[in-house]
Amino acid sequence: MDITRLVILSLAIGPPASWFLVRRWLQDFYYRIDLSPDIFLLSTILILLVSLFTILYHALRSSRLNPVTALQYE
Repeated sequence: MDITRLVILSLAIGPPASWFLVRRWLQDFYYRIDLSPDIFLLSTILILLVSLFTILYHALRSSRLNPVTALQYE
């Protein structure tokens, strides 16, 4: 649950900050392009999916472990 909160917090800070910085950086070029929110939305969804599958993988892997071997190293 803590990792999910950190991912959501980073997604609340990351895309607006990157949009602001990339927009300022692109203003210096002679040929300008417009930034569409589609790229930021797609990257946010992709980050959420990757983090969800990573958390799911580690949860399933730890649930299949023998508790004796897990406690042996602690």
